[in-house]
Amino acid sequence: MEDIKKSKDPSMVDVEMRKLDIREKNKATLLKFYRTNKGKVNSLIISFLTLVCLFNFGFFKTLGIWVVMIIGYLVGAYFDKDVRVLQVIRKILN
Repeated sequence: MEDIKKSKDPSMVDVEMRKLDIREKNKATLLKFYRTNKGKVNSLIISFLTLVCLFNFGFFKTLGIWVVMIIGYLVGAYFDKDVRVLQVIRKILN
């Protein structure tokens, strides 16, 4: 019989599967981090965007952008029937 040389080098399929496993693990880790630190991550993003708007548009235009964003959020929460936001709106209006 022929001497079949068994190579221990990984095939392309093994390499690609390993890459997919690493990506899935990283994605799961990032999602877990985001779920535990959702407020911190969202606050960081919002503060960074506010800083960029302050430098580009100035204080009053940034304030106007925030007012419009908050009104849009409240309208969207009203149509989505978000209970927590609706309670806040009722407290503000009463």
